[in-house]
Amino acid sequence: GSGLPPIYGSGAGCFPANSAGGSGKKGRTGKKRQTRGGARNRKNTANKKLSRYTPGVQLLKSMMASRNTTGALAAFLQNPAEAVGMGMIPDLLDFFFRLGDVNKAAQAACALNGLNVPQAHLLGALLSMPQGAEPEDCAYLAECLSRAAEWPSTSHRDYFTVRVRQVVLDFTDEALQAANGLEGDSQLAVRRGKCVMGATISPGMKQGELACTGGESGFDEESRGMQAGDAVALTPVDGLPPDMANYGICECEVLVGRPLIIKPHYGD
Repeated sequence: GSGLPPIYGSGAGCFPANSAGGSGKKGRTGKKRQTRGGARNRKNTANKKLSRYTPGVQLLKSMMASRNTTGALAAFLQNPAEAVGMGMIPDLLDFFFRLGDVNKAAQAACALNGLNVPQAHLLGALLSMPQGAEPEDCAYLAECLSRAAEWPSTSHRDYFTVRVRQVVLDFTDEALQAANGLEGDSQLAVRRGKCVMGATISPGMKQGELACTGGESGFDEESRGMQAGDAVALTPVDGLPPDMANYGICECEVLVGRPLIIKPHYGD
């Protein structure tokens, strides 16, 4: 749409293909020499393309490694097409999500317009939005990604964009209310079976799972408690620094209600 910012560096570079040189000699091995020569030239061309991509990708990775969201966004905006070509969009969005900066993720998504981002990247981003983020930022991100994704026609794109924006607004608003509710009376949540206070976390039987033992819980026959499939927030009793996780929350899914087994959405 006209409200989207311009795409920086979106023009794809054109590289002339080297002709298969060959030796030009006639004889039984002449054709083989031509084929080998062509393969060498194609390999050299591929190496030249890779060398063109490497500096920008290295800068972007460096900014992400240092947890510099502003620097990562600036490095990405220098050449979004390069990041798309190297398949870095999921990692970039995941980086912003982990630090709770959906606004910068939306700015990056706006620069993808017209680059035909795979729909798998769109779906992955929609399912990975962090709890506690501003609903309008999340909806704007979903809209920009939807417009940048591959679609059979503009009608498909517009249909999905309108509906996904409303869905994201509803779910993220509900998630924000739930995250804000964690700051309330924790003892009341315990009595209602919605919180386990002071549990001990240890590795589960399978990789990536966590077993929760002990703690204060109000589960009984009248309260539902935590059941398989529930989305829960895991955090130390004393809280986390703001840059350690999304608003001090480690998002998890309940795999087993009793005994309580959970699995974090992010492995680290």
